[in-house]
Amino acid sequence: MAAVIGLLAFVLVLFTNTFTIALSVGGLVLACTYPYMKRHTYLPQAVLGAAFAWAIPMAFGAVSETVPLHAWLIYLATVSWTMAYDTLYAMVDRDDDLQAGIKSTAILFGEADLMMVGILNGLALLALILLGNKLDFSFWYYAGLVLAVVLCGRGNCGNAAAASGTPVSALSCTTIGWAPPCLPASSCTTHSHDITHLTQNLRTRAPCPTIVIFM
Repeated sequence: MAAVIGLLAFVLVLFTNTFTIALSVGGLVLACTYPYMKRHTYLPQAVLGAAFAWAIPMAFGAVSETVPLHAWLIYLATVSWTMAYDTLYAMVDRDDDLQAGIKSTAILFGEADLMMVGILNGLALLALILLGNKLDFSFWYYAGLVLAVVLCGRGNCGNAAAASGTPVSALSCTTIGWAPPCLPASSCTTHSHDITHLTQNLRTRAPCPTIVIFM
């Protein structure tokens, strides 16, 4: 089935220009090598992000037959964001991955995993800020970025505060860098559909050593 989908995707690419067809080779390499990255490198999340984001230079190539600088800023933001959220997923499976000999950024980062997730999300945000500056976007673009950070920060840090009875401002929970001691170590938590192991992992940390920016 994967081969059929890949073939259909390549047929669609043939309706574009030569430049985009050439770019599609890079996407094919990323897509084909990603499943093997967990066995050979601790950065499969980076390859996943690169594969997901490869549609961005291809889209620009299909329209203008070039990939401008601002396209690569979008690409960087997408790769960083993908690495951040997939590292969180990998943290849930870390014990099982270690037993199976599977590598991931969660294993690579070790005790610094939450800090690295914060840095990656901050890098994505920085790339989007540089994008807005490059394209001379209006005030509303930056207001949207601030709103996204505040809402997502409140969603992840605010619920833990409510559970512990500790008041937390949106600003204190979305500060880029090391988060202030806004929550007691026993109340650090996050959201997902099934994150029992991750929640237990977070509850042993002190005090919330990361930022919570999910775009």
